[in-house]
Amino acid sequence: MSAVGRNYLRFGAADSSRCTILVISSTDSSVKKLMNSLLEMNKELYSDIFQINIVSSIASFLMLSKVGNVDYVVFLVDPCRSNWYAEVEENISMLDSIYLCGRCCLIIDSSNIANASFDVAQVNDLKRKYSVPALYGEIDRIDIVTELSHRILRLVSFVCCNSSSLPLITEFISSI
Repeated sequence: MSAVGRNYLRFGAADSSRCTILVISSTDSSVKKLMNSLLEMNKELYSDIFQINIVSSIASFLMLSKVGNVDYVVFLVDPCRSNWYAEVEENISMLDSIYLCGRCCLIIDSSNIANASFDVAQVNDLKRKYSVPALYGEIDRIDIVTELSHRILRLVSFVCCNSSSLPLITEFISSI
């Protein structure tokens, strides 16, 4: 994944008391709704153990952060955008290989999917190539975004907040 001399997102927690989640999204309206829901749920159910950051790309995060350490990466995908697939692939290419072992996921915003020429084969291709789980939901609906936020934080807490020394082996079953 990573080439010598090339910047990429490296695995490793900067603060062991908090789990850092990086949300990658180039859509403003969806990410604001998801972020508000994630922050609310983080405070109510998880005592603020998650630090949640939002950026448009991993490259922009690396420009902001000298350390570049993150525990979990969430890709918020708007399938109505024509270049979403290329954006996700470009961002995945900047991930340390450990993230492809259960430390990232795709969130597919299906709010306007009926109005778009969405090809589910592209999502399946990403899932197959990178072993990344995908969650689908209409982020425009408050009940759905709340459930999505809960699922994301449960997934992150399961993967990143494991205090045992046992390795985690998971299989994510995702169907459309």
